[in-house]
Amino acid sequence: MKREVAARLGRRVARDPLLRAVRACSLETGVPVRLVGGLVRDARVALGGVATVPWRAREVEILLKDQKFDDTLARRVAEAAFAAATPRKHNAFKIKLGQRVVARALHQAATMEV
Repeated sequence: MKREVAARLGRRVARDPLLRAVRACSLETGVPVRLVGGLVRDARVALGGVATVPWRAREVEILLKDQKFDDTLARRVAEAAFAAATPRKHNAFKIKLGQRVVARALHQAATMEV
């Protein structure tokens, strides 16, 4: 059963990197990715904890499509995900943190076996 679900859904990962005790600072991402021959055929990037509502980074999904996945692509896409971010007084750290979380989630999703 689990293998059937994984086959239908493809590669996906969700990351919540911060201590749960500090909920006000948490940042989450969901990244289902479909790779064919090392190329990203389909991807979704959803971010939580970066705005007042969960946010889907559609422009990042476009950057990923039909690209050969590697660490450089993951970093470039992660930077693009937060390029238009406007930090507030006490949350500027979330931009760099978010970039790292997105890059790691992409890498993890792309390298996991299904």
